[in-house]
Formats: sequence, C-alpha cells, structure tokens
Amino acid sequence: MKKAIYAGSFDPPTKGHIHIIFKAANLFRFVEVVIATNQNKKPMFSELQRVEMLKNIVSEFSLENVTISVLPHNQYLVHYADEVGAKIMVRGLRDQFDFYYENKIYAANRNISKSIETVYLMPDGENNLISSSDVKSHVGLLHWESVVAPYVTEGVIDELRYSFLKSRFEKLIREEPFSREDMVDEMWEFLREGYSNPPRFYHNLEHINYCLSIMDRCRIPNDPLMEFALWFHDIVRSERDSADIAEKYLKRMIPDIKADEICMDVRQLIMATKHEKCVYKTEREEIIASIDLGILGESSSLYDEYSEKVFLETKYKMKNDLKTDNKVMLDMWIKGRKEFLSTFLKRDFIYPWGEMRLDKEVIARDNLSIELSKFRQLYGDD
Repeated sequence: MKKAIYAGSFDPPTKGHIHIIFKAANLFRFVEVVIATNQNKKPMFSELQRVEMLKNIVSEFSLENVTISVLPHNQYLVHYADEVGAKIMVRGLRDQFDFYYENKIYAANRNISKSIETVYLMPDGENNLISSSDVKSHVGLLHWESVVAPYVTEGVIDELRYSFLKSRFEKLIREEPFSREDMVDEMWEFLREGYSNPPRFYHNLEHINYCLSIMDRCRIPNDPLMEFALWFHDIVRSERDSADIAEKYLKRMIPDIKADEICMDVRQLIMATKHEKCVYKTEREEIIASIDLGILGESSSLYDEYSEKVFLETKYKMKNDLKTDNKVMLDMWIKGRKEFLSTFLKRDFIYPWGEMRLDKEVIARDNLSIELSKFRQLYGDD
C-alpha cells in the first residue's frame, strides 16, 4: 500500500512514537505523521514546536519517506486521510488499556467513513510502556533528565528543559519586586542564547536547572532576588560581568529608589559564586555559593560527567581565545584543575552553608580527592 498516516498529539514525541514511525515507514511507501491536538488537554508545546521536534527526529534517523503535517482544525482525521490519499491510519497500541480506548476510536471512525482502515502497531521492548504524559510528569525534579533519557531523544530533552525553565522564569518575573511580564520574552531569549553560544558544555541551562532543583529540594524560603541571581550568575564567564548584565535588566524593571539597593543585593549574591574566598557577609551568600557547588557532592558518575563537561568547555575556550595547540591546552587544563581541586580540599569546608554541608561535604571531598589522585598518578605532583 502506498500511503498511511500516523496521528497523535506528540506532546512531546517519545521513542515509542519513533518506533511506530519506523515500523510504518518499513510497511508503507509514504507515511505522513499528523499532529492532532487533543482538545481535552492543554499541550506543553505549540504545534510549531512539535512539528520542529518531529522534523528533527525524521532528519536524524534519515526517514526519507516520512513527512510531518498538522491536522487542520475542525476536521475529522478520517476525512483528512481520505483528502491526502491515505487509506490506512496507523495507531500505536501498548497494552489492554490502550486497546479499550482505541476500540472506541475505531468504532467512531468507521461510523464517519468506512473507506479508511486502521492498522495497529506495537512498539517493542521498553518502548511499549512510554507515554508523553509520563515523561512530562518527571520534568523539574532533581536529575529528571537522566530519568527520561531512555524514553526521548536528546533534542526532546532540550525542548522539555527550555519549556519548563521558561515557564519558571515567567513566574519569577511576574513576582515582586519585578512585576514585568512584558520583558519576559526578551530576557528569556537573551538567557537561552547566552547559555548556548558559544558552546557551553557545563555552564548552561542544564546547570541553572540543577541549581534551581537544589534550591527547591532544600526548601529555601521564597527569595526572588536569589533566584534572579541564579539565573544570571553564569550568563557570561566573568561573575563581575554577569552581575553587570543582571543590573542592567534590574534597573529597567525597577526604575525607582529601590533599584540601587536591589542591584547591590543581586550583585553580592552573584559574586558569592566566584568561590575565590571563604568569607561571606550573609547566610544568603553562603546558600547561593553552596547551591552553585552542589554538583561536587553528587554520585561519582554524575561528578565524572560534570568534570568531563568542564574540561570540554575549558578546551573550547582555550582553543578560541588563546589559539594554542592541544598539548599546551592539556597542560594548562591539568595545572588549573589541580589548583582548583587542591584549593577546595585545603578549605575547612567546601560548602559554606551548614545545611548542604551536612548532606554533601563528605561525598564532595571524596570526589575531589579521587580526581586529584588520578591527576597526580598520571601527571605527577607539579
């Protein structure tokens, strides 16, 4: 048979959806994947965003006989199938609960048009239990990306992160003392671009998401200024320059006598993440500094992943800023990393805030000590 359509909300597309698309592409000469919005649900992603995610998936897996479209509003799917010359509708079937639901849809479609037949395909293995709703339910929890990684592509994880973080940022900017919803889109695009280009392997929106998750997990009382400082603390490589950028936005949002005091507060919070000294003027500075260092006290696998990302980011910066060769870059990285590790291990406490110290100090010291020991074994003590 020449053509089939596979419809769904794809909010977002999962590997279960991808598996069905693969199977359909092998069975039919042409497959049209149709985005059909469920009127009973409020989607996380716009139709355009879902089109782009599916197009990226089709391109990534080189599915040349698959196209993406959107079901016109107020049109039955079976009528659309007939209109585009598809006599088969493909549906995914995971379990007996899907069968009960799909049986009702099948009966309704046959009442509308008997010229369109339905073919049911089942995803294999772990893909047969995936749902978009289940994936979305994890977003925002600590380390949610690693939990959903088996079920969606990396590109979809990025879009889930962007959607969640934008929603959170919008909520923040609606609060006092900001209350400037009209600036949300401008600021969000600036943050998204700043944490993406040039390539930021570690100091990116994933890091910001992690910091916010730590803040939530520690049940820190609502502190809009600290959260604002977290959003901007790594927007550029220098904390001082990051504080300057945050201040420019604050002065636009709070153009009155409060602005100077608020700008100074946020500046001090951002500068606390520089970690050069162990002297903090307030508990809030101790908290934000500890949050920024949270990854040091994670499991060894997450710590190793963080260390690799820091290396890649530093390597990219050296290559572009210093125009030096790989040997020189590696020597500079080793020296700088050993100094970083030694400096923190010599301190009385890695985490200045007592609550995180209780939770993470021992694990962080073990992680730093193991990495420093590896460097010394490979490259000596110098």
